[in-house]
Amino acid sequence: MFRLLIVDDEAIIANGIKSSVEWRKLGIDRVETAYNMRQAKEAFASVSFDVMICDIEMPQGTGFDLFAWVRESHPKTECIFLTCHAEFAYAKRAVQLGSLDYLLKPVPREELEKTVDKALEKIRRVRNDDAKLLEQFWSEVLRQEIPSRLDQILEQAKRHHLPYTEDTMLLPVLFHLDYWDKKLGPRDEHIMFYALRNAMEELVLIHYEASQAVYLGDGVIVVIIPSNSNSDLFEEGLRLEIQQRCAAYIQACNMYFYCHLSCYVGDKVTIDRLSVMYNLLAETQRKKLNTTDRVLVLDEMPQKELEISSPNMKVWSEMLRRSEKERMLQAMLAHLEVWKNLDHLDVKRVQFFYQGVLQMVLHTLQESGLRAEDILHEHLAPERAMVATRSVRDLQQWVSDVIETAVSSMEALESNETIVERIRRYISLHLDEELSRQYIADHVGLSPDYVVKLFKKEVGLSITDYILKERLSRAKELLLGSNMSISEVALSVGYPNFSYFSTLFRKETSITPQEFRKQRI
Repeated sequence: MFRLLIVDDEAIIANGIKSSVEWRKLGIDRVETAYNMRQAKEAFASVSFDVMICDIEMPQGTGFDLFAWVRESHPKTECIFLTCHAEFAYAKRAVQLGSLDYLLKPVPREELEKTVDKALEKIRRVRNDDAKLLEQFWSEVLRQEIPSRLDQILEQAKRHHLPYTEDTMLLPVLFHLDYWDKKLGPRDEHIMFYALRNAMEELVLIHYEASQAVYLGDGVIVVIIPSNSNSDLFEEGLRLEIQQRCAAYIQACNMYFYCHLSCYVGDKVTIDRLSVMYNLLAETQRKKLNTTDRVLVLDEMPQKELEISSPNMKVWSEMLRRSEKERMLQAMLAHLEVWKNLDHLDVKRVQFFYQGVLQMVLHTLQESGLRAEDILHEHLAPERAMVATRSVRDLQQWVSDVIETAVSSMEALESNETIVERIRRYISLHLDEELSRQYIADHVGLSPDYVVKLFKKEVGLSITDYILKERLSRAKELLLGSNMSISEVALSVGYPNFSYFSTLFRKETSITPQEFRKQRI
């Protein structure tokens, strides 16, 4: 909203202009009158006006004299001159002083409205340009693109008409947009973010003179609030008031803009230390979870890591092997649900959980003979990992998606395989382990005698002979294609006794493993 001052030595004219226009429709919420230069200066002493409508012919100082003073003391005020005389000298002088327009009395209401509206539009453009330059200045300070030397920063601040000194204290507040309730396209998200910034002006910035909001990208807005008091009691009251206003702003964002934010209130610092405090707030925002829709004060946050029970990955891994999806998800999501209620949960804890689950699933899929990169390619993308570890809520969603995909793939594989194919796959995946008839029968859920007869009928080899054939075939591949020692090769195909392995190998190939390896040279 804007403020307007009407100056005319004839009170009836000044008040007539005041009452002739619906100023609020133009965006003007405050209109005052003065009847001479002295009263006009007194009005400017209490408030800065955006537009001044001023008569030229007045006693105790002409309108030109007043505007010359305004130009020096309040250079951003736009002036519209009124006069009864259509004299070229007057018009020339008005242009020289930089007035917006020159109107003849009596001025029609429509013409006056149009001229004032033109003045306000010019002010909006200037304010927008000034705001962009000022925001750029603060962005460069926070990112240390302007060196953090007090003299250099104050020199730049002076160019932006910021009345700061080496003793000026600033309190930074960091807001982070955590997530939207609705899925928005880039254009809609830009519009909504613009609305968020306007709401911040109305609910936070308007209460603190010379405060500034700086958008740094990636959903981060930093509010900078000047504080020049040295009173601890005053500072405590100011901090509490800021917390309350920030909480009200977050609540409004929840209700009207369908989004959720977290807020971090820093400590007051001098302008050359502002970037250090911002980096501390940003690091806290990146490391802490469970802060959505909350206002946190930096020096009130616990520094010790929380004691949290470790997830039982071995038990969950066995559930996954058995395709016990519902039971497994219930246990995993319940474990994470407890984390939702922990204050200041460290993001590293969530990242470790993510990595543990991922390794467990990849290993189980590999054991099942499935290519994890084909099945989970969407869930393995780096951007998906960033989203998954953004919050406990996102991690729960990722866990549900990954387990659902893995179990469905394992079940589909088994349902499409014959019993003999399942036996072959089991043998291939467990060549380095003990492979008894009982283990194989348990895997397919049939009796050992039936499995032996069925396999012999379908394959033409006994299970024992087939296992020997597969183990020696794998051993040949490793001898020719790796630098593993022969003992390591023997162990990897299920023969811990090196001599026994060599005997079997020579019986099958008529040469020793060492002689077979020489064939690759």
